[in-house]
Amino acid sequence: MERRAVGDQLPDWASGGVVILEWLRQQGQWEEAVERLKIQREGGYAGIDALMFLLYYFGSGLRLGVKEFGVRARECRARLAAVGDRRLLPTQASMSRILGAVDLETAQDFGGWLLRQAPASATVLQHPSVLTRDATGRGWHVFDWDPTVTTLRHRALPVLEGTPDARRRSKALAAPGYSGRKRGDVQFSRGTLQHAGSGLWLGIEMGPGNGSIRESFQAALGQVVATCEQAGIARERCILRADGAAGNVPFITACIEVEVGYITRLARYQFLEDASIIAHLNSATWFDVPSSGSGPTRQAADLGRVTLEPAQGTLRADGSPFEPVEVRVVVSRFPSRTEEGRGAGVVIDGWQYELYGTDLDLAAWPEAEVVAGYYGRIGQENRFHQEDRELGLDRIFSYHLPGQYLATLAGLFVWNFNICRGMDLARPPEPLPEQPLTQATPASEPPQLPEPGPGATPHESDGLDVDPAAAIDGGGPRDTEPSTIANADPTPAQVGSGSARSDVIAAVDALEESEWAAVLENHEGWLWSAQRGGLLCPGHVLLPLANIEQVKGEPVRARFTAPGGACGKCEFRTACIRSDDPRYRKDVRLKLPESHAESLRALWQRTPTMLRRPPHTLRALTRPKDPVSAQRATRRVKHLTWQPPELGTTRPLLAVAPPTLLPAEVRKITRRMLHDSRVEVRLNVPTDRLRPSPVLAVSAAERQKRRLSWPERLRWNALPTGATIELRVLGPDSLRLLLSPTDGEARLGNAS
Repeated sequence: MERRAVGDQLPDWASGGVVILEWLRQQGQWEEAVERLKIQREGGYAGIDALMFLLYYFGSGLRLGVKEFGVRARECRARLAAVGDRRLLPTQASMSRILGAVDLETAQDFGGWLLRQAPASATVLQHPSVLTRDATGRGWHVFDWDPTVTTLRHRALPVLEGTPDARRRSKALAAPGYSGRKRGDVQFSRGTLQHAGSGLWLGIEMGPGNGSIRESFQAALGQVVATCEQAGIARERCILRADGAAGNVPFITACIEVEVGYITRLARYQFLEDASIIAHLNSATWFDVPSSGSGPTRQAADLGRVTLEPAQGTLRADGSPFEPVEVRVVVSRFPSRTEEGRGAGVVIDGWQYELYGTDLDLAAWPEAEVVAGYYGRIGQENRFHQEDRELGLDRIFSYHLPGQYLATLAGLFVWNFNICRGMDLARPPEPLPEQPLTQATPASEPPQLPEPGPGATPHESDGLDVDPAAAIDGGGPRDTEPSTIANADPTPAQVGSGSARSDVIAAVDALEESEWAAVLENHEGWLWSAQRGGLLCPGHVLLPLANIEQVKGEPVRARFTAPGGACGKCEFRTACIRSDDPRYRKDVRLKLPESHAESLRALWQRTPTMLRRPPHTLRALTRPKDPVSAQRATRRVKHLTWQPPELGTTRPLLAVAPPTLLPAEVRKITRRMLHDSRVEVRLNVPTDRLRPSPVLAVSAAERQKRRLSWPERLRWNALPTGATIELRVLGPDSLRLLLSPTDGEARLGNAS
């Protein structure tokens, strides 16, 4: 049961914030925070007052909103503020105004210092238990970067007589975007960088909608470099893991330029249609990927080094083009549970294939360990859940994006503080366990990839890059497959000819005219085109047949999907699509006549998965919606440069060893210590000298409402001259290892 404030004793929930503030003061970090966090406001509380409120809030462990926390803190707000040498703790209303005045540049500059330097994270990062050891026994610092989204639902705003115009508070915070598995009308994105071995959060970037993926990734690389400089880490011993959003030339180039290794997913599945690559994979040795048993058991093979060409029109920030990059590619596969597959990858003959790109050496990082290393990113997903459970960071603290940014930073700092202080209290031994021998075993009876058809030409692919905004695992659209575009527009007779897909198109075309009228009853102006294998909308855009599906308990439906970008600027968009997302494309599901539904469904099921997709050449038949689309649709096919791995590569003797530190257990040590602590604060404040009159100005500057200097703003909430504070932090012996007051229990200070 919680003890409430009695006399000089603060409530139980205040212990965490007091210890954090006192530790920062003793380390000289509190004064530096005062200098760094400067929020431009018209008087009132300063930035350091907002930080103090947030540290008490996140350090309390209370699972309640900011408003309710402000109510609980009201009875002792003067004594809580005195710990930070301030006069009063802001109220919830004041906090709302402070966060609304934060500018993004200030929050970003302050964030790097708050997450990396303020908690003294270097000692944790330098401990060997946070390293991942490769197959040669060398240690690596592995970083995870992942963009996530927070969604907001828009409730209906009734328009009533005599009421002001309705306004959305979330307008400045969020925007429409792809929300993945979450439901919402608008959202904002948070790209987060974490050190995988220690669990430390090292930087964040925020933006409305899905944000700018390229800018967020560049910022994450800058945070990796800053972490290395602060902690004395060699950049060439660092690996950045990212999902499919990083699987293209701009992101890989950025890693190469700062000399940071990478592991990412690739969406270049046209590689698996190349005759030489198919022959190599059919003769290669596939190894079982180390598995936790919670997912499918994968097999992996090394493809060698492939040169990736940048997409045409993809430019650097200064307008210069990107150069091609050479990437080591690893292929994984596992038996697919469904004919369409699930998640990223492509299904071929019942096996789901995925591609990964890296620059790590084969001898140190075998193919199976690269795949296992990529899926080690799941640990960050678990920590996102832990973060929300322990700190409640899934809340909206401010409808001003920089204010939400600052509040999130404060919560992540408390997380880092608990890890760093837990390491101080229970520092693990330096010697690491002996690294086990590798258990890599070749897969038994591996399946064979089908040989390419007679018309296939080896070493040809389009070289398209994946759009970063359209390749976010779990936080945006899934990895999309670049398509091979023919040099010349094919004739309608060439489209899908000689394939099982054409049989389905012919069967759909066999519907009677009256049956088609019933199918398109609610789609005025839409037409079926058998020659082009899909529907033509009123805007003359082709929606190819994408699936014939049946949801349990529902009738069989034919699904038609517009190509990417086709609906962006269509003149019929407002009447056709309700979504505000400019990237949304039309997706139509039409109920098929009962007399033909089952036979069409059975025919579609017999069609090989690789042939169900619309032929690549269909994109050349769709009318481009902008010059960029037209340029991409008519450009020539690029040559694929591929180098298979060298034969006779020595297999490693050691297995890759993950970090041994358990960050959750380290945080628990700190939290238990704070839970067993109690705080007493005695504050003596002299009577303030009364103003001569509230209606008289005490100076010409006050009368003229001059801008205050930063020291003058800070003095507004400073303790008055002559005030004394007696702080007693009582708790377990481990507390003495963190705090070192002069008398072992108390700190006696005089405000000046």
